[in-house]
Amino acid sequence: MKISRRSVLAASASTPALTGLPAFAAPQRVVIVTETSANPVAYALNKLRQALTEQGAVLETVSGNAAPAGAGFALVLAAPGSPLTSGFPHQGARLAAEQFRIAPGKWSGMDALLISAGDISVNNLCLLIFNDINERIAIVDLRTRGLVGKKIDGRLEIKGVIRKVPFIEGVYRVGLYVTNNEEGKNFFDLIKFEVSDESEPEFIKYPKEVRGVIEVNNEIISLNSQ
Repeated sequence: MKISRRSVLAASASTPALTGLPAFAAPQRVVIVTETSANPVAYALNKLRQALTEQGAVLETVSGNAAPAGAGFALVLAAPGSPLTSGFPHQGARLAAEQFRIAPGKWSGMDALLISAGDISVNNLCLLIFNDINERIAIVDLRTRGLVGKKIDGRLEIKGVIRKVPFIEGVYRVGLYVTNNEEGKNFFDLIKFEVSDESEPEFIKYPKEVRGVIEVNNEIISLNSQ
């Protein structure tokens, strides 16, 4: 199971609690136990290693269940429900998005500190399209079966194609609406695009202000006069 970057940053926040111990009690060799080696995690661990080194401690990263010889303290970065959390008090309430938990316990027989973060999952995601007088005229639903309810551990990238934009000519602005399992937010004026008309109609088109929003693609196939 992947670990959110938030968990590792929470570990950095716990550093003062470790380094604030008296010199004779401070652990000189600290191991950090994690389930991932993703770049954001590695970056945050390097920051934590620097902070501990300044206090005379050494940080060593391990991924197994056995502590290396001579280690005196462990930082365990684990998602809620992970097997790595078995040596720590049970968490009753579910962690909300962006919340994290720090709890003392045991890992591989040694004193340890658990840092665990709540999961973020996407519930709603859509593009918002506005016309030049700030009316919302359309949305583009970006929800998919593989996205809604899925835990998000880092940057989310979605690629897609809008195959047809049947708007009349004009400038349009695009926003984004997104909600996770805890909150929702609108983001406005992210980009803009322009629709132009390069056709050569038989007659001059009616003014924009009376034509609505959608350009209806039609064709006259018969004409009878009595």
